Amino acid sequence: EHCVLGTEGTELIFDTEPEDIIIEKMRYDAFFNTPLDTILRNLGVKKVILAGISTDICVQHTAAGAFFRNYEIAICEECTESIDEKTKLNALEYMKRVYGAEIVKLEEVSKW
Repeated sequence: EHCVLGTEGTELIFDTEPEDIIIEKMRYDAFFNTPLDTILRNLGVKKVILAGISTDICVQHTAAGAFFRNYEIAICEECTESIDEKTKLNALEYMKRVYGAEIVKLEEVSKW
């Protein structure tokens, strides 16, 4: 278990603003049993950009959650990581092929 509420490694490591929305997830998919979908729909969001660790676990499961809820998906390649590069590249290719995710570079994120 990692990156799940109540486990080691879930501490925030970046600065947040009062308007930031933090979702505490219980499983690898950030949509599963969280208010994320409701929050995004209330905000009119149709596209999501994913980043995180691990590309082949949490990012991939969250991409599935977004796909099954009809969001357009982009994954910022430099903002994901896995145990090794081959695992990461396989996961990115899988999400592109199966979920129609667009793999984008960090400098492209703001255009997406």
